[in-house]
Amino acid sequence: MPVLYLTPLSHFSRKCRIVLREIGLACEESYVPNLLSADPADFGGNPILRVPVLRDGQHWVIESDQIVRYLLESYDHGRDRFAFFSMSTAQRNALSIVSAVMGAEVELILSKRSGLAEHAGGIYFSRYREVIGHGLAWLERNAAAIWPEVEFSYLDIALLCMWDHLRYNRLHDETASWRWIEARALRHASRESVAVTAPERMQALQWELYPSQRPGA
Repeated sequence: MPVLYLTPLSHFSRKCRIVLREIGLACEESYVPNLLSADPADFGGNPILRVPVLRDGQHWVIESDQIVRYLLESYDHGRDRFAFFSMSTAQRNALSIVSAVMGAEVELILSKRSGLAEHAGGIYFSRYREVIGHGLAWLERNAAAIWPEVEFSYLDIALLCMWDHLRYNRLHDETASWRWIEARALRHASRESVAVTAPERMQALQWELYPSQRPGA
């Protein structure tokens, strides 16, 4: 059985978890013991100390989009049900922007968990917030015109993982209107693979595994 190294609230890992459920592939989940560890062994051997990581027999795959590509090529019998392989250049640009927003959020969250106040980073951290703001604004303006026509695309998976995580951590501009993004993410909220991996469902497990993150700890 494949093993996915992850944390419960990792939005990058969630992309893989949704795809695994959608294609019906059983996968063991191995939770990283210490998010701030400097030991690659804690991250499934990943030298860049990130999740997700997939081990499947002799195969070792890092980075969420690479893992999804491997899963679809290996286990989905050549289907392209999520329009993953057929993405246009514009759609891959959108995926890159979604990934950049997700990555900026990770940096803000991990810096806080490591005890570094955001104001101490000056322009360094303000640029991460700018990436989030500019990235969301670009998606809100442009994504509808280039979105895949399939009902549930990989871009949908990436977008909803990004949006749910931003919303849950309140790292987006709550005074701005994100009407298209919110509607597109909400469109799939009741889908089983999406609902069972939602941040609200994962929070209790996150606190159980990492009690120092619990408010008041």
